[in-house]
Amino acid sequence: MSGVFEAIDFLTRSQNRARILELLDDRECCRRRDCEEHLGVSRTTVQRNLDALVEQGWVREHNDGYELNASGQRLYETFSEFADSVETIERLQPFLRWLPPDEFDLDIAHLADAEMTVASSNNPYAPVNRHVDALQSADEFRICTSVIGRDAMEQSWRRVVDDGGKGEVVVTASALSSIQEDSTYSELFENIRGTSALSVYVYDGEIPFYLGLIDDIVQIGVEDAEQIPRALVESESQSVREWAEQRYSQFKQVAEPLQ
Repeated sequence: MSGVFEAIDFLTRSQNRARILELLDDRECCRRRDCEEHLGVSRTTVQRNLDALVEQGWVREHNDGYELNASGQRLYETFSEFADSVETIERLQPFLRWLPPDEFDLDIAHLADAEMTVASSNNPYAPVNRHVDALQSADEFRICTSVIGRDAMEQSWRRVVDDGGKGEVVVTASALSSIQEDSTYSELFENIRGTSALSVYVYDGEIPFYLGLIDDIVQIGVEDAEQIPRALVESESQSVREWAEQRYSQFKQVAEPLQ
């Protein structure tokens, strides 16, 4: 492995080396002057890094300039994928930090274009508000959750009763018990039980993250140890959709319809 780490260290020690590989991958062949103009650095810096890449065996020099060889091409593709993954992980850190790693099997790369809403001191309910906003315009929704807020409950009920929507909710037994024991939820809960367009299923276990399929949007939400929502990501990616459909089915299959 030492050789691998040396190669990684060599490439990442200077941003100019990765940028040269990127330029050569884009244009296939470039002269030194093209590299100077693209990087905006001195001739000496460009030449030193080109020579180093040639010596490393990733770039080939010929009469027309410089080009990636086969190993350089494969290396850049792998490095580019790795860089994209790191960028996605860093951007989604406020979301990922609250996820139980053993329970989340979606490839993070599929969330590269996902939108994220994060709770803050100025707007602690931002993820919840975004979730409720999505429900307000939904024609159809399916939700798995271990926490149910009154706003979300009321909006779900109004959507199917007043606006002709259709919904399913898979909720943990512990969350349902908390709702049933809270007098502020009693009337709303009875309304939900009497609504055929909104089906409720009770899951006897833990649901490690909120999952919502709301029309074409997939929502994934996380909370802290006190069950306070911390972040929500939303995606319309087909790969995320397929994963969400599968996970939702897994929860629903072992849940019991609310009697």
